[in-house]
Order: sequence, then C-alpha cells, then structure tokens
Amino acid sequence: MPLSLACKPRPANMNPRALRREGWTPATIYGHKGNGSDAVMIDAPQLKHLLAHALVNNTLIATRVEGGDFQGNTIIKEIQRHPYKKEIFHVSLFAVDQKPKIEVVVPLVFKGTPVGVKAGGSIQLLMKSIKVVCPPDRVPDKFEVDISHLEMRQGIRVADLPLPEGLTIASDPRTLLMSVLAGRLK
Repeated sequence: MPLSLACKPRPANMNPRALRREGWTPATIYGHKGNGSDAVMIDAPQLKHLLAHALVNNTLIATRVEGGDFQGNTIIKEIQRHPYKKEIFHVSLFAVDQKPKIEVVVPLVFKGTPVGVKAGGSIQLLMKSIKVVCPPDRVPDKFEVDISHLEMRQGIRVADLPLPEGLTIASDPRTLLMSVLAGRLK
C-alpha cells in the first residue's frame, strides 16, 4: 500500500507552538528547488498514522501540498521530538522525484537459527541496518538474511548480501554484519 500525505503551506508569520496547539505539525520539504525549501504544516493525526507505517530514510511517500506548488514523492529525513513527551516538533521531508538515485537506510532482518548456536555458540549482532543507493522507486523495505547455515566463528559481511538489481551498497563491503561466537555470552 503506497503511503500518501496531504499538507498545507505554512504561513511565514505563524508561530510553530501555536500550530501545534491547533493540531498541526510544522514540516519542511526540501530537495526539489535546488537549495530552497518549502515550509508546510501537516495535520497531526494524519502524521501519527503515517509514522506508524513509514520508516525514516526508507519509505516512499506520495506528498501533495494543497494550494502549493509541490506534488511528488518524498522520504522522511528527520523527525524532531520533545525530549520527554511524545509530541513531534518538526518533520523534514526530502523530495526524491528528480533524483536518479538516492541513499537510504534499509533495516536488516536475520532469519533462522545458526548451526553454531545450536552447538553452543551465541549470535553477535553488529549492524541492524545498512545504507544503499537505489532509484527512488526501488527502495527496499528490508533485507532478509538467512543465517541458519552459519557455524561457530563464521559471519555475514556486507558483500555477502544478495542485492536486487539496481541497488548498490554505500557501506564498506568488508564490514561484518553479524557473527556466531564460540561459547555463550555472559
């Protein structure tokens, strides 16, 4: 299901705190005007629903500014939150339509129980996500990695990941993602 977002242009003289009191969240869309950006406001309940389904730096969102000049695909680049409340202060959206390739963060999901763990070893997770460069319409939700074949003292490196066509890894291919250690960790 493609995600969509409707927002409105934010008046320049509007105080962000007053916006939040009225049920809006300040946001910025950048990347579509060179170095410029558009100040917008998003309905807070709609944003809450969107964030329940979208990942930062990963999920493509069809964005439309009602009464504005932007309509296209974006990804969430940053979410600023209150230090101890659940309130969202600001959201930064990056326009990706005009970009031939973008760099995104993709979570790793390790599947299976390694043979080395069954023999008394333990799993050491070193990375939970990796950066990839891909076209905006081919952003993967996650990478599933089968680790059931790993013996003790074996691991998975970035270079071992099966990549879909059109994707390249932005990380060092020698980087270790996870390994099976001999003995149990205490």
